[in-house]
Amino acid sequence: FLDIGQGDSTLIVTEDLHTVLIDGGPGETVLERLGEELPFFVRDIDLVVLTHPHRDHVEGLIEVLRRYRVRHVLISGDEYESGLYAEFLRLAHELEVRGELALHFAQAEKDFQVSDLYFDVLYPITIVAGREFGNTNNASVVMKMSYASKNIRSSLPKKGSSPDSKNENGLYEPSNDGESVRPNTFLFTGDCEKECEEEILRHYDTMSHNDSELLNSHDLVRLPGKGQSVSQAMTDLSIFLDADVLKIGHHGSRTSTSQALLDAVSPTIAIIQSGEGNTYEHPHSETLEKLKNVGVEVHRNDLEGTVTIRIHN
Repeated sequence: FLDIGQGDSTLIVTEDLHTVLIDGGPGETVLERLGEELPFFVRDIDLVVLTHPHRDHVEGLIEVLRRYRVRHVLISGDEYESGLYAEFLRLAHELEVRGELALHFAQAEKDFQVSDLYFDVLYPITIVAGREFGNTNNASVVMKMSYASKNIRSSLPKKGSSPDSKNENGLYEPSNDGESVRPNTFLFTGDCEKECEEEILRHYDTMSHNDSELLNSHDLVRLPGKGQSVSQAMTDLSIFLDADVLKIGHHGSRTSTSQALLDAVSPTIAIIQSGEGNTYEHPHSETLEKLKNVGVEVHRNDLEGTVTIRIHN
C-alpha cells in the first residue's frame, strides 16, 4: 500500500514478478514508489485498475501508462468530466488501438487471474460505463483478491479465535502456539461510500458458500503467470466479502466503512491510505473508533509510510 500522499495506490507483486497496480494517487509520486518497490528490469504491469476517476486515484496512472508496458486496464467507465480522466482514457484507447493493451469495463461477472492471484470483481455489479453518478465514489471498482488455489482458506484468525497453524494438508487450523500467520484474502474498496456498500451487501447477502455455479458462470481474464488453471480452483474460491485485510474506503472518511460492512468482512487488518496532515482530516475519528471497537489491527500511510504485507500460498 504505497505512500503517495492523500490518495490511493496499491502495488501487488507475485512471486514470479507479475504485477497489479490499483490506482495511482495524485501527482507522479507513484513513479518513485514503483522504482523503490520493483526490480529495475520490471517494466511491465499486467493489470492497472482505476477504481474511479478522481484526481487522487487517476493522476499518477497517466504517467504509468506512458512509462510502463501496461497489458490490461480495468475501469468502471462512469461518466465524469475531468481533464485528467480524459487524458487517461485517451492514452488507454490509443494503446488499445495499437494492440498494446486491453481495456475492460468492470462488472461482477468478469474476473481476473494474475499468476496465482484471483481477483473477483464484486462491484459494479453490472457495467456502468457511460452512466453518470451523482457521486463518482459510488462507481468505485470493488475487488476481492485471493489465492487461486484449490485449498484456499483464510490464514488469519478471526476476532475472538486463536492464531492458526498449518496442518499436513497445508490448511490452517486453530492453535494456541501464539505464532502469527500471513493473510490470504484482501478486499479493495476504492472510495466506495455507504450507498455503494449497501448495494454490495444487498446483492451478496442471499448467496450461500456452496453456490459455486455463480463463480463458474463468470468470464475470466487469465493474465500471464505460473498460476494453476482456475477450472481446478473455481469451486473453492469464496465470492463473499469476508477477508483478512480490508482497504478502508475513502481514506477513512466517515462516509464509508459502515458497521454493516465491517460485520460482513470481519477483517483482521485494516489499511488506511491517507496523506499526512491532509486538509480533509482523514481518517475521521468515527471510522477509527469503529475499527477499535471491533478489534481490527490498523495500519496507516500517514503514520507509517508505505505498508507492505507479504502473503503466501
